[in-house]
Amino acid sequence: MSDERQIEVLEEASAGEKTEILHLPARLPANSRAAAAQRLEERPEKPPVGVYYEAPHLMTHPHGWRLRRHYKRKNLHRSNLRYALAEKIGTQWTLLPLAVISLAVIVVLTSVLVGVAGLVSATQERFGHQVVTLADILPKDNLKMYDANGDLIYQMTSEGLQTTVPLSQISIHLQHAEIAIEDQNFWNNPGYDITGIVRAALDDLTHGRIVSGGSTITQQLIKNAIVGNKDTIIRKLQEIILAPQVTRYYTKEQILSMYL
Repeated sequence: MSDERQIEVLEEASAGEKTEILHLPARLPANSRAAAAQRLEERPEKPPVGVYYEAPHLMTHPHGWRLRRHYKRKNLHRSNLRYALAEKIGTQWTLLPLAVISLAVIVVLTSVLVGVAGLVSATQERFGHQVVTLADILPKDNLKMYDANGDLIYQMTSEGLQTTVPLSQISIHLQHAEIAIEDQNFWNNPGYDITGIVRAALDDLTHGRIVSGGSTITQQLIKNAIVGNKDTIIRKLQEIILAPQVTRYYTKEQILSMYL
């Protein structure tokens, strides 16, 4: 029913004509129609089909946001690729000097090892037989002549005086003094002393010239009897190579006796 109509109820009594007019409540404001209908036990009318109500519409994303997001992700991917490439190139340039240095060290060490191996082989091939016959190649005693009583009457001195004396006949004090001066670890070392060699090398570098050799008694015996007296690195290496062989073939007493 419309809010503007009125309901008239006519009742006719059998005793006579009687008319009664009932009126609904006055028209309510528009914003209270529903409340009035509820009070009157009436339902509000449904809006007609095709009628739309205007309501403010707020866009969640601005126009063109999908395209901008696509380009942003694309640019981010390109940036990541550039950073990854730059980092890879930087790592390669960082590792390149290290690789070159490592290769150079390997080449140098290989060359040194090959050179040492060649020197050891050449030294053993050249002087190996002299180590075995070391006692025979030492300087011989001078020619001596004795009379019938065994007294020395003549001795050749063209090559200097040389008389072999057993170690037991050499003063023990002389032996100890020689060992203390020349080779303190004579009785224990294998023919060479690495500590003495390093110490001598440092002394030579400090003074800028050769001031000490660092040779053991065994090395000096090899120098005097086998390899010669040239002051070269090759000669020093030859002494070190041959010293263990001399120690294996001869006792320490024999080596000391041949040296003295």
